[in-house]
Amino acid sequence: MTSEPDPTGPGRVLHRPMTAVYPELPGRTAVITGAARGMGARFAAGLAARGVDVVGGDIDAEQMAATAEEVGAEARATALGDRPGRVLARRLDVTRPEEHEALARDALEEFGGIDFWINNAGIFPSAAAEEISAEQIGATLSVNVEGVLFGAQAAARHMRPGGAIVNMSSVSAWDAARVLEEADAGRTLRAVTLERLAEAMGVPADALIATVDRWNAQVPEGADPDFLRHRTLANKGSQHHPDPIDKAPFYAVRILPAELVCTHAGLEINADAAVLDDRGAVVPGLFAAGEAGAGVLGLRYVGGGNAAAHVAEPETFLGQLRVLKDGRVLYLAVANLFAACGLYGFTFFLPQIVQQMDPSYSATNIGFLGAIPFLVGAVGMLLVARNSDRTGERRFHVIALMLLAAAGLFGTIQFRTDPVIALACLSMVGIGVLGYMAPYWALASRLLSREHTAVGLAAINSIAALGGFFGPYVIGVNATADDVSVGLYFPIGCLVVCAVMLAFLKVPRADRPAAEAGAQAPTAPAAK
Repeated sequence: MTSEPDPTGPGRVLHRPMTAVYPELPGRTAVITGAARGMGARFAAGLAARGVDVVGGDIDAEQMAATAEEVGAEARATALGDRPGRVLARRLDVTRPEEHEALARDALEEFGGIDFWINNAGIFPSAAAEEISAEQIGATLSVNVEGVLFGAQAAARHMRPGGAIVNMSSVSAWDAARVLEEADAGRTLRAVTLERLAEAMGVPADALIATVDRWNAQVPEGADPDFLRHRTLANKGSQHHPDPIDKAPFYAVRILPAELVCTHAGLEINADAAVLDDRGAVVPGLFAAGEAGAGVLGLRYVGGGNAAAHVAEPETFLGQLRVLKDGRVLYLAVANLFAACGLYGFTFFLPQIVQQMDPSYSATNIGFLGAIPFLVGAVGMLLVARNSDRTGERRFHVIALMLLAAAGLFGTIQFRTDPVIALACLSMVGIGVLGYMAPYWALASRLLSREHTAVGLAAINSIAALGGFFGPYVIGVNATADDVSVGLYFPIGCLVVCAVMLAFLKVPRADRPAAEAGAQAPTAPAAK
């Protein structure tokens, strides 16, 4: 929000929404289905104003052409950058996969690529349950399900790397009963006055009241200039006007521009994400995992794959929680957190460390010299992993590498003005922080129970991810503008703590290699 004096009265302040500008958007290309009206047209207008070229498709070709002209003029008048995006209109029947393919080819020919594909087209026929016809069911599935799939397929075939596919969800899920249910659960805000609702939302009360007043003033005219819902209703042949917001209680729902995307693995799994074969038995050592993506401008979440939908939810969550009762999971997670603090602290501040070797280094020099520890570390990673596999030993490999990295950082501090010695010490750090990963995860997998391996490793990795914050943050707080080396004592301490923790880690004898347990390999009986 921005604030400015209100010319209508002394002491009053106007609060206005701040326009978001995304510098990475100009020059990109978006394809939007169902773009002739409603949200599709608003998407096109918002993206075009930010410099994104838009190809809009709709089954109503005449309306699509009119919308493209209108949106193009609006984008030219409200452009937020050097140039507005162009808007092209195409006819599209989303139930026909070949028309999605043609739409994608038009985008490629006109703009050279596709960065965003928004599957916005949808229909919402309504009728009583006993009166829904077979034609309505077929049309709804064809447009809302097959149309989305065909669009995603066309996008995936032609999209540039790093692109995003956005699938719109139905607003019909938010009926009155759902709103009340969400409010009772505390996920939707509810208040008896707009002032209290504004306080709960964390927005100025006068701004919220002004927005509601503007909405209520437009309702009798049946107009909705913000989202053009009056056009959507008119195109459906409805004479219904939206209702005013004038009766308590008042509700507010937080909406984020993001969606979960399943991996659609098609694998059958149990509650611990272990893959099952065609007889329902667990495939040893094989686990299924999914990823959740986001919308064009939305957030990214971690989530399970589509296969998890076949598992009873309570059983899945209980299986995930049971692993936290294993003390070894938390012990390994904390040890890995200390290692991660050293790893991220080293990698984040490596350019500054290289620069303080010789302040006259150019950016090219810093980039070239900074790559050497990683190249040496990559070679060391392979050699360490090979030796760990050959000997079957894991724990002492990790301990040695942690101490090697700590020694390398200490040497970097002592010889920070000698480029040759400092670079050799940094290469030691590279070997340590990169090489420890293979034997560490092999050790963790060995110590965790087979049925909880996937969840346990995920828990360990999630906790260790905090090192990406703590490592660089503590170094930055303790470093000075001219000398970052004083901050390096923190990752040194973290690496040493990790080594000490692993030294005291209790490894069951059955989990130890023969060399560590002190056992001798059995010998064949002498031939008689």
